[in-house]
Amino acid sequence: MMTAYAKWLVRHPLTGWLIFLLLTGCALWGASRLQFDDDLRTAFESEENHHFSLPENAYIILVEADSLFSNRNITALREFDFSLREVEEVSRVVSIFDARSLTAEDDYYPPLMPSDDASPPALEKAKTEAQRHPAIASVLINEKANTLLFFADPVPEANQVDELLPVQASIEEAVERLISDGDGISARVAGVPALRVEIIEMTRKEQIFFTFGCSLIGLLVALIMFRNFRAVVICLPVPLISSLWIMGAMGLVGEPVNAMNNMVNVIVMIVALTDTVHLVLSIRRNSRKDRPVSEAIIIAIGKVGGACFLTSFTTAIAFSSLIFSSNWVIAKFGLVCAAGTMLVFITVLLLVPLSALIVAHKNFGFDVTGRDPAQLKIFEQSANWALGRRKRVILTGFALCAISILICFTVESDYRYRENLDRDTILFQTVELIDKEFGGSQPLYLLASWKTSEPVGLEEVLAEIESVFSDSKFTGKPFSILNLIESTRTDSVAEFRAAFPDADLSTFINFETKEAIVSVPLRDAGSRKLEPYLKEISGKLEQIERKHEGFGIKFTGLTEASIRSSRIMIQELIGSLFAAAAAIFLIISIGFRSWRIGLISIIPNLLPMSLTGSFLALSGLPFQYISTLALTICLGVSVDDTIHFLSRYQQERKSGFAPLKAIHASVRAVGSALVTSTIVLVSGMALLQISGFPTLRLFSWLCIATLAVALLSDLILLPAMMAFFSRKEGEPKS
Repeated sequence: MMTAYAKWLVRHPLTGWLIFLLLTGCALWGASRLQFDDDLRTAFESEENHHFSLPENAYIILVEADSLFSNRNITALREFDFSLREVEEVSRVVSIFDARSLTAEDDYYPPLMPSDDASPPALEKAKTEAQRHPAIASVLINEKANTLLFFADPVPEANQVDELLPVQASIEEAVERLISDGDGISARVAGVPALRVEIIEMTRKEQIFFTFGCSLIGLLVALIMFRNFRAVVICLPVPLISSLWIMGAMGLVGEPVNAMNNMVNVIVMIVALTDTVHLVLSIRRNSRKDRPVSEAIIIAIGKVGGACFLTSFTTAIAFSSLIFSSNWVIAKFGLVCAAGTMLVFITVLLLVPLSALIVAHKNFGFDVTGRDPAQLKIFEQSANWALGRRKRVILTGFALCAISILICFTVESDYRYRENLDRDTILFQTVELIDKEFGGSQPLYLLASWKTSEPVGLEEVLAEIESVFSDSKFTGKPFSILNLIESTRTDSVAEFRAAFPDADLSTFINFETKEAIVSVPLRDAGSRKLEPYLKEISGKLEQIERKHEGFGIKFTGLTEASIRSSRIMIQELIGSLFAAAAAIFLIISIGFRSWRIGLISIIPNLLPMSLTGSFLALSGLPFQYISTLALTICLGVSVDDTIHFLSRYQQERKSGFAPLKAIHASVRAVGSALVTSTIVLVSGMALLQISGFPTLRLFSWLCIATLAVALLSDLILLPAMMAFFSRKEGEPKS
């Protein structure tokens, strides 16, 4: 079938180019419609609550000064508070200026913060009162009264980074004025939206640099390995076109780019590069002075095309296993990756031959330009070494794989919302300070509901909920309508409403839906520690429910959902790797019509992943999204190389070679492609070590380590296993 396709294409190149241009035009149109969704809430399934506007996307402004309660600083802080409220895209501001004094004057509770010209005793009184005020102490001001928090919640419509940029710019302008107007004041902007802006802006800057840098490195390495500029011209556009096609396809079907599937580009380009290298080297190897390039293309596609299809199909099936994930973001990620790998196959089998017809006329074969790198002695020596020690090589491979898999089971998964930041960044340190001074930087919400017409006993329920978090190393001071009741010296919700009929309680309690909110600041300690802690809290909340009949208590909001879902998502990604291994065994067995070959392929493909996973364990690092994605990508590359080796082996056996000679010939034939693609990929990955993202640097070295082990596995372990489990030299081939 592949040979027939190749003959048709070389005879009708104009039709092929028209098909290519049509597909590329559709991709460009689709790419112009591509949407971006960088809202973290889309990645986690939370307990939806439409009755409360939870400030989960709020900016947190941390303000420090040795003397916050001075006339000059109070004036500057009041002006800052006013500036925040004047920002058009900010829907709500929470600050110390909302608080009322604990002391009533003629049945009126004046603002806690004194006037700009207050006397020293009045300033000291305000400071003392703030330190013990139920509504703001350890919530908006720390125990030493030298640190304040301001919360600015953007309008709900501002949920994407591009929409948050003008909001943050206005807030930062106000911060600069505060610093200049105040006396010894320092202020920093934090919060989930600030984190998102920081990550996206840095990503945009680095994408330009790394795209150019990796392309340049890839070009130089490819020139060194191919020693033929025409071969490089054929190879390099294929990964870029593959990336364009998958992005265009996503735009056409309305699938936005999100925090998960933005890695599809990397996966697609890597798979495209490996198959392209195999096909281009095969074309060069079959090019002769007395043979037209069209004939070399037909022969090359006949030899390599089937393997390219099998690698793409195998990888696609492996990614498709993710559709069984409980999280729709991961399920869609799997489908996008599966579709992308099949588009890679179409791109390679269409663009490489068409490009070769144009540029590969002269000085393209190895007989003209120099020795085939596949003939280098190192490949022959590695094969001889492995085959001469096949039993020891196999036992070592099995032992390493078994031990490393066992070690992998000791690695736990973890997620932190600031894991993309270096510890020395201002934003990371600000979050650290908020965690230290206020008990937590991310809001954890609990929803208490009742069935009766009036919330009889609600105060007791809320008090018991808040007591659950007392003396916790992971949380700060809980906040609910109880804090308002205590600060106004009333005894119940009903009494508070009677005393303050105009008070806006919509952020604390909803009498129509019969629900009340408790907010608890939570430290960014990582899901590995926080998930069991929240399970423990859930058990205590269930006890409160049983004690108070008619009341229900549950978590709500993004924080709990991200902690709960992140570990599940990571574990499902890890599980998909093992599902992929099973799929690979099955498809290789069917594709090569041999269960023996399918079984042989398992260990060489598991070994690179399991060894890298054990490196994580021995380094004390957890499994993160980025590490599981790195292993997934490298599994695709490893399988790709394995299939090309096995395909070549079968061709050599059909040509009449005995097993050992077929193995030697296969190593010589595919060794250069394996080494070339690995060196190009490793060189590009190495550049990522200068990234500002610690997760991207982790991704880089994981890929480098896995690709290196995969190369050794395919050049040493796989040949040894093929030799050991194949028929003896003297037996007829099957």
